[in-house]
Amino acid sequence: PPYNYSLDLKNHNLTFDIDLPLLRIRAKYNLKGNILLLPLVGNGDVNMALKNVQTSVLTKISFRDEPEETIHIDSMKVYFNVGGMRIHLTNLFNGNEILGASINSFLNQNSDEIIKELRPDLEAGLAETFKGLWNDVFSKIPTKLWLL
Repeated sequence: PPYNYSLDLKNHNLTFDIDLPLLRIRAKYNLKGNILLLPLVGNGDVNMALKNVQTSVLTKISFRDEPEETIHIDSMKVYFNVGGMRIHLTNLFNGNEILGASINSFLNQNSDEIIKELRPDLEAGLAETFKGLWNDVFSKIPTKLWLL
């Protein structure tokens, strides 16, 4: 299967792995900074396709009574590897099409290095986002329904 999980109630650990052959991301971006010493400025749409994404998630959990017992994620760490990336950013350099095309081409040609540079921030951001989402879900469903 494309996923694997384990729950250790004694040590309050929940771990899971998810493998995705393709992950498409569409979002808005707002950038002003450098990547691989190259300046990036702009805001607009980003379309990204990540291939062969292997993700491992490690969590520490606790149980809360509200009014029935629910699971709460106290901490989460996310680790991932990506087999390849295609990215397209619109409106780079305030819509300069020549610079935008050059930067998009550069990002795609150097995707392995880009992922390597961004990985720590992406992993931390994903952990923070997913911790909040899962705590919201877990708070609404009693533990007894998860652990049938």
